[in-house]
Amino acid sequence: MKTSPRQSEIEIWLGALLSEVLEMPQAQIDPTVRFDRYGLDSAAAISVTEELGSYLERELEATLLYDFPTIRSLAQHLSSGEQPR
Repeated sequence: MKTSPRQSEIEIWLGALLSEVLEMPQAQIDPTVRFDRYGLDSAAAISVTEELGSYLERELEATLLYDFPTIRSLAQHLSSGEQPR
């Protein structure tokens, strides 16, 4: 069974993905800022969730970015080993 990435690894990966999706430098992505503050719309949120599911090799709920609205809270939840809600 594959082990889950650590919180810091997920944060870095998510920061890089958001940087690409939002077309902004990764250094400007703050892991404690809410996704909606970056202007991430629902279509982009679904795309990010799908990419994240591929990265983690598991199915994720479409509402995950709303349930855990920052990179930090999402990474903490996903690295805890909890199953998706």
